[in-house]
Amino acid sequence: MQPLEACIMAVASISLVTDLHRRRIYNAVLFPAIIFALLYRGLTGGWASLWEGVAGLGAGVALLLMAYAAGGVGAGDVKLLGAVGACGGPEFVLYTFLAGALLGGVVSGFLLAREKRLWLALKGACLSFVLPGGVRLWLGESGVKFPYGVLFCLGSFVALWLR
Repeated sequence: MQPLEACIMAVASISLVTDLHRRRIYNAVLFPAIIFALLYRGLTGGWASLWEGVAGLGAGVALLLMAYAAGGVGAGDVKLLGAVGACGGPEFVLYTFLAGALLGGVVSGFLLAREKRLWLALKGACLSFVLPGGVRLWLGESGVKFPYGVLFCLGSFVALWLR
Protein backbone atom coordinates (compact mmCIF):
# COMPACT_ATOMS: atom_id res chain seq x y z
CA MET A 1 0.00 0.00 0.00
CA GLN A 2 1.31 3.41 -0.97
CA PRO A 3 1.64 6.16 1.69
CA LEU A 4 -1.15 8.29 0.20
CA GLU A 5 -3.49 5.29 0.08
CA ALA A 6 -2.62 4.53 3.71
CA CYS A 7 -3.40 8.17 4.56
CA ILE A 8 -6.82 7.86 2.88
CA MET A 9 -7.51 4.65 4.80
CA ALA A 10 -6.49 6.23 8.12
CA VAL A 11 -8.47 9.44 7.60
CA ALA A 12 -11.54 7.57 6.37
CA SER A 13 -11.40 5.00 9.18
CA ILE A 14 -10.99 7.57 11.95
CA SER A 15 -13.61 9.90 10.45
CA LEU A 16 -16.07 7.05 9.99
CA VAL A 17 -15.85 6.15 13.68
CA THR A 18 -16.00 9.72 14.98
CA ASP A 19 -18.86 10.68 12.66
CA LEU A 20 -20.87 7.63 13.71
CA HIS A 21 -20.25 8.03 17.42
CA ARG A 22 -19.95 11.79 17.90
CA ARG A 23 -21.38 13.23 14.66
CA ARG A 24 -18.08 15.10 14.19
CA ILE A 25 -15.22 14.93 11.72
CA TYR A 26 -12.22 16.49 13.37
CA ASN A 27 -9.87 19.08 11.91
CA ALA A 28 -7.11 17.44 13.95
CA VAL A 29 -7.42 14.45 11.60
CA LEU A 30 -8.10 16.28 8.32
CA PHE A 31 -5.59 19.14 8.32
CA PRO A 32 -2.51 16.99 9.08
CA ALA A 33 -3.63 14.61 6.32
CA ILE A 34 -3.91 17.49 3.83
CA ILE A 35 -0.49 18.85 4.82
CA PHE A 36 1.08 15.37 4.66
CA ALA A 37 -0.47 14.65 1.25
CA LEU A 38 0.68 17.91 -0.30
CA LEU A 39 4.18 17.70 1.20
CA TYR A 40 4.57 14.06 0.19
CA ARG A 41 3.34 14.79 -3.32
CA GLY A 42 5.67 17.77 -3.66
CA LEU A 43 8.73 15.93 -2.34
CA THR A 44 8.26 12.66 -4.21
CA GLY A 45 6.53 13.69 -7.43
CA GLY A 46 7.52 17.30 -7.94
CA TRP A 47 5.33 20.17 -9.03
CA ALA A 48 3.04 18.07 -11.22
CA SER A 49 2.13 15.77 -8.35
CA LEU A 50 1.76 18.69 -5.94
CA TRP A 51 -0.64 20.44 -8.32
CA GLU A 52 -2.60 17.19 -8.71
CA GLY A 53 -3.03 17.17 -4.93
CA VAL A 54 -4.08 20.82 -4.90
CA ALA A 55 -6.53 20.10 -7.74
CA GLY A 56 -7.91 17.12 -5.79
CA LEU A 57 -8.30 19.25 -2.68
CA GLY A 58 -10.13 21.92 -4.67
CA ALA A 59 -12.31 19.38 -6.45
CA GLY A 60 -13.28 17.70 -3.18
CA VAL A 61 -14.27 21.00 -1.61
CA ALA A 62 -16.05 22.19 -4.77
CA LEU A 63 -18.12 18.99 -5.04
CA LEU A 64 -19.75 19.64 -1.67
CA LEU A 65 -19.75 23.41 -1.45
CA MET A 66 -23.30 23.82 -2.81
CA ALA A 67 -24.62 21.03 -0.58
CA TYR A 68 -22.95 22.73 2.40
CA ALA A 69 -24.45 26.10 1.49
CA ALA A 70 -27.90 24.47 1.26
CA GLY A 71 -27.45 22.85 4.68
CA GLY A 72 -27.31 19.30 3.31
CA VAL A 73 -23.86 18.44 4.66
CA GLY A 74 -21.60 19.81 7.36
CA ALA A 75 -18.26 21.56 7.06
CA GLY A 76 -16.48 18.40 8.22
CA ASP A 77 -17.89 16.51 5.24
CA VAL A 78 -16.54 19.19 2.89
CA LYS A 79 -13.09 19.11 4.48
CA LEU A 80 -13.11 15.29 4.50
CA LEU A 81 -13.68 15.17 0.76
CA GLY A 82 -10.98 17.83 0.33
CA ALA A 83 -8.49 15.73 2.32
CA VAL A 84 -9.34 12.64 0.29
CA GLY A 85 -8.82 14.69 -2.86
CA ALA A 86 -5.45 15.98 -1.68
CA CYS A 87 -4.33 12.39 -1.20
CA GLY A 88 -5.95 10.77 -4.22
CA GLY A 89 -6.25 13.55 -6.78
CA PRO A 90 -9.26 14.93 -8.66
CA GLU A 91 -10.26 11.71 -10.45
CA PHE A 92 -10.12 9.70 -7.23
CA VAL A 93 -12.18 12.25 -5.29
CA LEU A 94 -14.80 12.19 -8.04
CA TYR A 95 -15.11 8.41 -7.71
CA THR A 96 -15.29 8.78 -3.93
CA PHE A 97 -18.03 11.38 -4.27
CA LEU A 98 -20.03 9.27 -6.72
CA ALA A 99 -19.75 6.14 -4.56
CA GLY A 100 -20.74 8.14 -1.47
CA ALA A 101 -23.68 9.71 -3.30
CA LEU A 102 -24.91 6.31 -4.50
CA LEU A 103 -24.62 4.90 -0.99
CA GLY A 104 -26.39 8.02 0.30
CA GLY A 105 -29.28 7.41 -2.09
CA VAL A 106 -29.65 3.85 -0.88
CA VAL A 107 -29.49 4.87 2.79
CA SER A 108 -31.89 7.78 2.24
CA GLY A 109 -34.33 5.52 0.41
CA PHE A 110 -34.17 3.00 3.23
CA LEU A 111 -34.67 5.65 5.93
CA LEU A 112 -37.54 7.30 4.04
CA ALA A 113 -39.18 3.93 3.39
CA ARG A 114 -38.86 3.07 7.07
CA GLU A 115 -40.59 6.34 7.94
CA LYS A 116 -43.21 5.67 5.22
CA ARG A 117 -42.20 8.86 3.40
CA LEU A 118 -40.47 7.47 0.32
CA TRP A 119 -43.37 8.05 -2.09
CA LEU A 120 -43.81 11.57 -0.77
CA ALA A 121 -40.08 12.24 -1.27
CA LEU A 122 -40.21 10.95 -4.84
CA LYS A 123 -43.15 13.22 -5.63
CA GLY A 124 -41.25 16.13 -4.08
CA ALA A 125 -38.17 15.31 -6.14
CA CYS A 126 -40.27 15.39 -9.31
CA LEU A 127 -41.79 18.68 -8.20
CA SER A 128 -38.34 20.15 -7.60
CA PHE A 129 -37.67 20.01 -11.35
CA VAL A 130 -40.42 22.60 -11.74
CA LEU A 131 -40.21 24.47 -8.43
CA PRO A 132 -36.93 24.97 -6.54
CA GLY A 133 -37.16 23.53 -3.06
CA GLY A 134 -39.87 21.08 -4.11
CA VAL A 135 -38.59 18.29 -1.89
CA ARG A 136 -38.69 20.50 1.19
CA LEU A 137 -42.13 21.77 0.19
CA TRP A 138 -43.48 18.21 0.13
CA LEU A 139 -41.50 16.75 3.00
CA GLY A 140 -40.78 19.64 5.29
CA GLU A 141 -38.20 18.69 7.87
CA SER A 142 -38.44 14.95 8.26
CA GLY A 143 -36.32 14.76 11.39
CA VAL A 144 -34.49 11.82 9.77
CA LYS A 145 -30.80 12.60 9.80
CA PHE A 146 -27.69 10.52 9.37
CA PRO A 147 -23.98 11.36 9.27
CA TYR A 148 -23.24 11.76 5.58
CA GLY A 149 -19.47 11.76 6.16
CA VAL A 150 -19.74 8.04 6.90
CA LEU A 151 -20.92 7.49 3.33
CA PHE A 152 -17.98 9.43 1.89
CA CYS A 153 -15.63 7.35 4.05
CA LEU A 154 -17.21 4.20 2.66
CA GLY A 155 -17.06 5.76 -0.80
CA SER A 156 -13.32 6.26 -0.42
CA PHE A 157 -12.93 2.57 0.49
CA VAL A 158 -14.88 1.64 -2.64
CA ALA A 159 -12.77 3.99 -4.77
CA LEU A 160 -9.57 2.48 -3.33
CA TRP A 161 -10.87 -1.01 -4.02
CA LEU A 162 -11.68 -0.07 -7.63
CA ARG A 163 -8.32 1.64 -8.15
